[in-house]
Amino acid sequence: MAIKYREYAEIDIVTANLKGKTAHIVNILVNLCIMVFSAVAAKQAFTLFKNGFRSVSSSLQLGMWIFYFVPVGIFALTCLYAFGKIGSEIKMMGEGEK
Repeated sequence: MAIKYREYAEIDIVTANLKGKTAHIVNILVNLCIMVFSAVAAKQAFTLFKNGFRSVSSSLQLGMWIFYFVPVGIFALTCLYAFGKIGSEIKMMGEGEK
């Protein structure tokens, strides 16, 4: 039910009292911050991922790059999600929705 109405685990204490364009602008700024943080974190995780090709797990005897790929994917997908949220906020702001 929460997925249908896009009500995941949002904390909107600040934006609950804002209406109109102000709420959209605040949401855009928040998502921009998330996007920048995720992009920087993905870049750092990618550096770790590249270094993982030179090391092997002592117990599993697997390349560490396998484990280091997870943060790269998480941060990259978070960055894309924030980008999509910015687009939807801009679209809603243009349509005049709350």
